[in-house]
Amino acid sequence: MSTPFDIFKEMLLEAAGEALARQGYALDGDVIQVRHGLCRFTKVLESGVMALIDAQLLFYSGGGPSRFEVKLWRSDQPQEKTKLGVWLREQGIATLADDMGWWEFVSERELREALQDAARGLEEMTKDEG
Repeated sequence: MSTPFDIFKEMLLEAAGEALARQGYALDGDVIQVRHGLCRFTKVLESGVMALIDAQLLFYSGGGPSRFEVKLWRSDQPQEKTKLGVWLREQGIATLADDMGWWEFVSERELREALQDAARGLEEMTKDEG
């Protein structure tokens, strides 16, 4: 039986997996992290530094909206994480994320739309990294 975290991972891969793979990112296979709602993508930059993308799901089973956020960071600066949704707003790029950088959803359809929005943002933010 699939958990909400499994569904999130599969939908995230569907929305952003190919684009991230083209940029050299791979999904970390840590099962424990996925069971707790964290999907981490990693890539080694030319400098040897690891670039990381964390997509964290907070699932609410009590009927309220669930949410997720996406953070980008580097292994040489672990304290400096950038929230994708906040970065998009600061760049003047329209997004479904709220002012705190979270995408909220109450249905699979809304989750799919939010993940597609986040995937477009990831492509924008990571297109010039190196």
